[in-house]
Amino acid sequence: MMERGKVYSAAYTDRATLCRSYMSFLAGGGLFLPLEARCGAGAGAAAKLGAVAFVLVCLPGSAEIRPASGRVVWLNPKADGAQRPMGIGVALDKNESGARLVAAIEAQLGAMLKSPEPTYTLWRLKWALRWEPQCPLK
Repeated sequence: MMERGKVYSAAYTDRATLCRSYMSFLAGGGLFLPLEARCGAGAGAAAKLGAVAFVLVCLPGSAEIRPASGRVVWLNPKADGAQRPMGIGVALDKNESGARLVAAIEAQLGAMLKSPEPTYTLWRLKWALRWEPQCPLK
């Protein structure tokens, strides 16, 4: 039986926000999805680590909706100033739709991927670290 998940959407209007949201440190890539503005107070706290998530993403300069699936691996249950808004981080599944989304994001970001600027989750590392969750997220 297929596990039910929630559907989240995000429209990134500029590359800087996309860069702060992209979780390149995850083995299959991931995205931070700000939730506060659309879902109201407590939305970030309502998500559960390991929960199935379906994402619909619009990248800067495109009206194309890019679907992907994954699991919640990061929670910002409440906003912590401008650096960390309320939201969730989703590790994208290593499948065709996840790979297409990651390729499109990385093509848009280019050299910005090496930026030392903080993200909505972690500071970028100067070396190429690809983190793979070691525990089952089911």
